Amino acid sequence: MGCVTCNRVTGHVNGLDLSCSGLYGTIDSNSSLFLLPHLRRLNLAFNDFNKSSISAKFGQFRRMTHLNLSFSGFSGVIAPEISHLSNLVSLDLSIYSGLGLETSSFIALTQNLTKLQKLHLRGINVSSIIPSSLLNLSSLKSMDLSFCQLHGRFPDDDLQLPNLKALKLKGNYDLSGNFPKFNKSNSILLLDLSSTNFSGKLPSSIGSLKSLESLDLSHCNFSGSIPSVLGNLTQSLTWTSQAINLMLSSYNLGGIVETDMFMNLENLVYLDLSYNILTLSNYSHSNCALPSLETLLLSSCNISEFPRFLCSQELLAFLDLSNNKIYGQLPKWAWNVGTETLSYLNLSQNMLTRFERFPWRIMQYLDLHSNLLQGPLPSLICEMSYIEVLDFSKNNLSGLIPQCLGNFSKSLSVLDLRRNQLHGTIPETFSKGNLIRNLDFNGNQLEGPLPRSLINCRRLQVLDLGNNRINDTFPHWLETLPELQVLILRSNRFHGHVRGSNFQFPFPKLRIMDLSRNGFSSSLPEMYLKNFKAMMNVTEDKMELKYMGEYSYRDSIIVTIKGFDFELVRILFTFTIIDLSSNRFQGDIPDFIGSLSSLRELNLSHNNITGHIPPSLGNLMVLESLDLSSNNLNGRIPRELTSLTFLAILNLSKNHLTGVIPQGNQFDTFSNNSYNGNIGLCGFPLSKKCVVDKAPQPPKEEEVESDTGFDWKVILMGYGCGLVVGLLFMGCLVFLTRKPKWFVRMIEGDRHKKVRRSTKSTRRHGARRS
Repeated sequence: MGCVTCNRVTGHVNGLDLSCSGLYGTIDSNSSLFLLPHLRRLNLAFNDFNKSSISAKFGQFRRMTHLNLSFSGFSGVIAPEISHLSNLVSLDLSIYSGLGLETSSFIALTQNLTKLQKLHLRGINVSSIIPSSLLNLSSLKSMDLSFCQLHGRFPDDDLQLPNLKALKLKGNYDLSGNFPKFNKSNSILLLDLSSTNFSGKLPSSIGSLKSLESLDLSHCNFSGSIPSVLGNLTQSLTWTSQAINLMLSSYNLGGIVETDMFMNLENLVYLDLSYNILTLSNYSHSNCALPSLETLLLSSCNISEFPRFLCSQELLAFLDLSNNKIYGQLPKWAWNVGTETLSYLNLSQNMLTRFERFPWRIMQYLDLHSNLLQGPLPSLICEMSYIEVLDFSKNNLSGLIPQCLGNFSKSLSVLDLRRNQLHGTIPETFSKGNLIRNLDFNGNQLEGPLPRSLINCRRLQVLDLGNNRINDTFPHWLETLPELQVLILRSNRFHGHVRGSNFQFPFPKLRIMDLSRNGFSSSLPEMYLKNFKAMMNVTEDKMELKYMGEYSYRDSIIVTIKGFDFELVRILFTFTIIDLSSNRFQGDIPDFIGSLSSLRELNLSHNNITGHIPPSLGNLMVLESLDLSSNNLNGRIPRELTSLTFLAILNLSKNHLTGVIPQGNQFDTFSNNSYNGNIGLCGFPLSKKCVVDKAPQPPKEEEVESDTGFDWKVILMGYGCGLVVGLLFMGCLVFLTRKPKWFVRMIEGDRHKKVRRSTKSTRRHGARRS
């Protein structure tokens, strides 16, 4: 596990390496660690010290030359005494979040630690401008200040850092400046300015960086054309084995990108020009000379044809041409691109009309969604024995679903065929041991009944069969699937009772159940409502912006919110829905529905439900949408509902409710439409006044805060549009308006790093949609 070294003469411990040792606990000032004053090397990286602070006692290790506390769960403000370690050669305090360094301490650190060769502070909240003393660390070889909340302007002077090999300033969104000026003697290998506010044109002097191997300028504000000298960057490495990476996505480029400018980069492995306005020049076979290229990302580049320069890319493994204007069918020569290596191909959001051949033997990811494809699914699809993600959604495909798709037991994880014109039945051949995680057939003309072989999909998380013609009773046998989280059967011809079997824990992970617009009858499914464990006991620490699906393929569904259908292009883990609307359910709403404390949306509208609204609904403290309209409910509206401070949408219209409408919190914001059709209701916001208003007065603001634990800021948040529902509407807006950068940063995070990781492992693990 660990490694301890001692001085051979004195016997003093001078080295301690406990990295990746699974350590857990706290390190306070009384820790025995500080009884080792002769330590010169200390590595505690990748452990969990449970939000310990970096104690001032670390400053007593005056002999220390190497200190690594990265990614070990430290938090709080770093003690300024860390700047006393004047002999440090390497300092790594990197973390994802939770650590801060005061500006004065940051400046003192850069002034005192003059021997530093490695300075990594990734993720530490510095909230400072870059001090001039930082640029005078002449011994510095590697500096990582990514995501440090640096601001102001990066110095325009020449960088007097002759030994610098790696400079990372990624994710400092308020840090501006021009492209850095490097000393002519500099031999920098890696430069990452992505997701900053750097701007201006790339200078021709960039061609003097002969040793550069990785350049990331994505999501910056650089403009103008790419200097032709970019092709000379690695001229000195032409005959070496060094891999070269160029990332220039979202660079705001214009004009023609001459592909021959890259032809000197014989070791170019990774090229990202996505989200630019490009016109690629085409060349004959003899001019195609990128023999090492493995990853090419040209998404959203205004390309109108398959790039000719790909004609002889024998090592290409990862190709993204999504969201362009490629029309018709691929040229015949395109089938020769990466025939033995291509495992990821994304041609989604183009205008392809035919796609019949599948010559790629190891294809793992194929995305053709949102094209103009017609006719049946190609029969050759059955030969793709390694496929993991297959997305033909949002086309005009017709015919039957090939039965072979149920037999990809060793590979297929995602099968997305939604919004086509497929008919017939769902394949009956889902074999035991298959790896299917997502089945989406929404919006076709499929008929029933459901194949019982779906019970073999033990890894299934998302099953979306909505908007078809499936004729069957409720598939209660799906309740034994251990990973199922989303079940959508909406707008079909299901009928009968919704009853469970005697299975002890039905649907153990289900968070979204949509049975709306069918013919289900009898009482509400009490057996399930009592046992939806994944919809109970939400806690604040679980309310994170995490989405279903793997890092490069995000699950999406269509849900009804406020009477309108919305496509959620990403599904928050905290989004929980029960939609049983537009059926023939009858009887009372059971009291125990109030135990579903993590429920975000409840829709029981357009049924034959009778009885009172249970006061226990007031326990659904994160509920954001409640629709009980068009039923036969009677009695008063429970005052307990006013405690739902996240409630953004309320519809109780077209019932037989009576009495005074409660007031307070969210109920002060709802309009007449929430109550129309209840002739026995009175009070605000209706014009009908109550004859005898015996309703209790709403508590004072102080009482609301005391009783609910919410302060006024949280209540105002609820008044807005609800946490998750608000994000959903905002998400829809974002993806309709071409991804504003601030939202992309929040949602996509370290996208390029993930894509790069995916590329490196593409032969071992495959790739999925990002």
